[in-house]
Amino acid sequence: MPAQPAPTQVGGKSLSSIRTGLKLKDTLGLGKQSFVAAPAQAPTNNAEYTMESFLAAWVSFKHQIPSLTRIHYLFSKTPAIKDHVIRLEVPGNLAAQEIKNIEPQLLDYLHKNLHNDHIRLELAVDESLPQRLAAGNKEKLKAMAGKNPSVSSLMSDWELFFE
Repeated sequence: MPAQPAPTQVGGKSLSSIRTGLKLKDTLGLGKQSFVAAPAQAPTNNAEYTMESFLAAWVSFKHQIPSLTRIHYLFSKTPAIKDHVIRLEVPGNLAAQEIKNIEPQLLDYLHKNLHNDHIRLELAVDESLPQRLAAGNKEKLKAMAGKNPSVSSLMSDWELFFE
């Protein structure tokens, strides 16, 4: 009698597990070659603009940022501009940070209005420039207390504090 082969264990994957694996591969995109087309480069605008059109766009930008009245005065001054680079001198780090926060919005506005994508902004902090006047009551009180120490003592005597 011939020797019986050792019982082999039958196993493997079931059809449902194979289908689940294929669905998972399809979902994850595994096993497929995909080609991503390079994004079409948008045409750049390089239109010439006059100083008058630049100033009109520059001054009108403050209407785009109504909540930032603290820096509106910067847009009433004429900044230096050379080779499409705007050099804006600001009186302190706070104003510089405010401008940095809105820089993308400002440049986008200027690019669209002047049809020139080469415009850039360069900030220069000049501590010798006069600081902007206080706008709110709290800022005014701090400014007065800084100039006259007796205002601080008067505030503490009368317990006058802003929150």
